[in-house]
Amino acid sequence: MHFYTMNEWEMYGLAEDPEEKHNLYGIPEHANLQQGLMQTPERLAAGIPARN
Repeated sequence: MHFYTMNEWEMYGLAEDPEEKHNLYGIPEHANLQQGLMQTPERLAAGIPARN
């Protein structure tokens, strides 16, 4: 999750942390997952046809 007005990110492992108490963003062990999640919106947007 990205808070645009504060430029802060959050990422939680909800299966292990359903109360979202331990932010995983920025932890090196989760870098690959974090990178993939950050690319998802751009990848999905690329598949949307442009409006005329």
